[in-house]
Amino acid sequence: MIDTLVKANAQPNMSGWTNARQIVHKSNGELWCVYTRHDGTHYQIYISYSTDDGATWTEEQISYGTDNQYDAALVVDSDDNLHVTWTGLGWGANPTKWQVQYRKRTAAGWQAQEAVTDDIVHCGIYGHALGIDSNDNLHVVYSWYNGYHQIAYRKRTSGGWQTQENVTNYNTYPTALTYPPSIGIDSGNNVHMAWSRQNKIRYKKRTSIWLAEEIVNEAIADSKVQRHCCIAIDTSDDIHVVWQGTGWGDWLDSYNIQYRKKMAGVWQPQEHVTNTDADKGYACISLEKTTGYLWVSYGGVVNGVGSWYRKRTSSWQAETYIANAIKIVSIWGMHPDAVNPNYPPLGCAFIYQLGTSDVRYRSDSLIWIPIVSTNAANNITEVEATLNAVLTNDGGEACDCGFQWGETVAYGNTTPTQSKTTGEIFSQVISSLTHGTLYHFRAFATNSGGTGYGNDMYFVTESQALLERSLVLQELLELLRR
Repeated sequence: MIDTLVKANAQPNMSGWTNARQIVHKSNGELWCVYTRHDGTHYQIYISYSTDDGATWTEEQISYGTDNQYDAALVVDSDDNLHVTWTGLGWGANPTKWQVQYRKRTAAGWQAQEAVTDDIVHCGIYGHALGIDSNDNLHVVYSWYNGYHQIAYRKRTSGGWQTQENVTNYNTYPTALTYPPSIGIDSGNNVHMAWSRQNKIRYKKRTSIWLAEEIVNEAIADSKVQRHCCIAIDTSDDIHVVWQGTGWGDWLDSYNIQYRKKMAGVWQPQEHVTNTDADKGYACISLEKTTGYLWVSYGGVVNGVGSWYRKRTSSWQAETYIANAIKIVSIWGMHPDAVNPNYPPLGCAFIYQLGTSDVRYRSDSLIWIPIVSTNAANNITEVEATLNAVLTNDGGEACDCGFQWGETVAYGNTTPTQSKTTGEIFSQVISSLTHGTLYHFRAFATNSGGTGYGNDMYFVTESQALLERSLVLQELLELLRR
């Protein structure tokens, strides 16, 4: 797909760029993208949506701060409500400190803003990540300072924000920066988090409590720098982490992208995504639901030198250039909500800043499961009916469309398929029906990403007795006319 403009004159998310999830896909096929741009006075949080697979975008403003706002993250829940968090100045009892803010968008519009944090800390909150579980609870992890750089966590249920939990309790190296965390949530709604500190990539899991901290990267000299990690959880609940680090491969003093997987509780051998003398960093990871293939995107550590991705099937595929972008985010890079519609069946897509202004969108081999709507049947007789539907969204390629039908919601019969694309209607006549009988039916559409189903509908065939009485009445009316 050719890159499309989301919004001009935007500012990148600085400290938490690789930790913010900035685009989601709603169940109706809409794309929503969140970002920072200047309103003429301060940097504010904005969101844009696309109803045509990223070709055009419509903008809404989220924050109206009296100071700068950055680092937006976005998730969507099972009811298609949007949830946005960001860090900003000018809020609460500590307006000179960076704090995490939150807003929710329902079908009725944006709800009132809420404070996730309002702390008197040395430098405020300087990086956060947002996830959502299968019960639509929100999970936020963030970096903060209490004399030592720490990681904290808060959960939001339908009852509101729960008490903050301290994930770490460091009491050494007070100047050692704890880099912003990345979050993933597995099928059991357990929280997984990765971050970097003291030149190591660190990991923790939360069940009912936070478990012991683990080191992700293989053993290396403490002087070699490891930072800016991103985590993803696949459908088998295996953990995938990427980061930028020195000390690896043929260029020990250059930043290169590293990858490690934890499968069945065991960390597998570390792999090099890049091995070059030109620094690479700001890695993001995404997964395909259908295949489990990895997509890792990354940019040059020096601004403006370009962005690339590599795909891993059974092995790492060739590096592919994306754009001459400052930094890049694979839009489902953390997809913590595996049961919700953000986890693409095939392909990947990217949001990035071009030059110093434009926010742009690009997809590559991205195929979503189709969206199809079942319409009412017509031309109903005692033995036939016409089934109708519309392909609302083809997911990115032509679909094979048809109907399932039968006397129960188990259906049992399938019509021949027709090739259709977004917006096209399709119909099918079914015959050899039984008079006076209720039939259920639903539409389906299949592409390489999977099969989407429409809503269940039903109709009742004409009764033989009613039909006979109708014919007698017609004959009587004809006699009267004579």
